[in-house]
Amino acid sequence: MAAVKCKGCGAQVWTKAGACPVCGAKPSRKAKVLAWVALALIVFVVLKGVFSGEPAHTTAQKSTPMDVAEGVTASQSMPELSSGPAPIRSGALDSYTKATHPKIYAKWGAEGAKKIEAHQKLAADLIATSGRCDAVSIVGLSEQRSSPPSNIVVFVDCENGQRFYIGPNDLGSPLKSEAERALNKESAISICRDSVRAAAKFPSSVNFSAFGTVAETNKTTGGTSVYMDFESKNELGNLIPQRATCVFPVSGKPELRVGSR
Repeated sequence: MAAVKCKGCGAQVWTKAGACPVCGAKPSRKAKVLAWVALALIVFVVLKGVFSGEPAHTTAQKSTPMDVAEGVTASQSMPELSSGPAPIRSGALDSYTKATHPKIYAKWGAEGAKKIEAHQKLAADLIATSGRCDAVSIVGLSEQRSSPPSNIVVFVDCENGQRFYIGPNDLGSPLKSEAERALNKESAISICRDSVRAAAKFPSSVNFSAFGTVAETNKTTGGTSVYMDFESKNELGNLIPQRATCVFPVSGKPELRVGSR
């Protein structure tokens, strides 16, 4: 129910009242109509606010891309995208002095030590900018693969477990980590089975366990190992349960070990 202003005394009079309770004047028809229109507008605005989920006293505003971005930033952390090279951790590069590496220093000499350190820096920069290393953690001389005066091979280890060997001819060639150079597991299992049969006294008697074969590749060294359960006959004709271990390094000769289980 709406109220109007009495034109006689100015008091508020309900539209349904026949006359003003103060002065007795009757409200005009026009005032009643205006009062009902005003009441209808108020009800419309309130209902619009309720059903649109917005306050009735505010104007609806569309979200802008800036509003959305700000809301996302406030509610969750955005992933960091690296556009530059991977970091080289402090202390990752080794220093070859008479005090720190006396054997290597004696073998390579002062000039050789400087060459090793220079090659380390080039190798670390190469891997850091390759896009395949999260962070360079360790760089060092591979003594087994290196020989003075100029055959310098260093290994570069990344925090994601990848290892790269960089020799004097690798700085300008396509890079492969040790894991990428590894023998695949299917081939390793097949070769291991053939090796077990060849090493058995009675190859035809070899019976491999259906669930006793496991193959794994070391992410850092790239070496693939196969563990295989089997049975084979001995000299007396008895079936003996055995286990074979086949190791396939990236560089070097594969190894077969067989023992009882």
